[in-house]
Amino acid sequence: MLARGPDTNPLSRLPRGQLDRGGQPDPYLSIGSIAYGKPILDRALTYETTLANALKLAYLSFDSTRYSSADVGYPVDMLTYSGEEACWRHAQYDYDQLSEQRQWWNREITALAARMPHGPWVEGLLADQSKARLALVGEDSS
Repeated sequence: MLARGPDTNPLSRLPRGQLDRGGQPDPYLSIGSIAYGKPILDRALTYETTLANALKLAYLSFDSTRYSSADVGYPVDMLTYSGEEACWRHAQYDYDQLSEQRQWWNREITALAARMPHGPWVEGLLADQSKARLALVGEDSS
């Protein structure tokens, strides 16, 4: 969807109190709950980030929040503004449209953790690193 002109700013139609303008130096604007996804934006998004990568980071931020928060869900709305064309672009995506990205993120974040170098916690907290697995507290490990 393309919108042009002074009255076409989609931000002007937001209910009061839902606008979270990231203060400087945050290069993003988020509307609604972003608590779980904010660290992704804070760590990876800069003013030098390409718009294509910024949209990817916005999706990862949304998906991380959606995964951990019961009050966040699809559809996801994304918005860009072109200063050269003086126009807003808006798109809305539902759960099925983003299945490839969602599945990729689930695989890659798990693989990334597996490739991460062990920290000092491994030696200090695990007696036998090769056999250690997650278990419920009080669960019989035999």
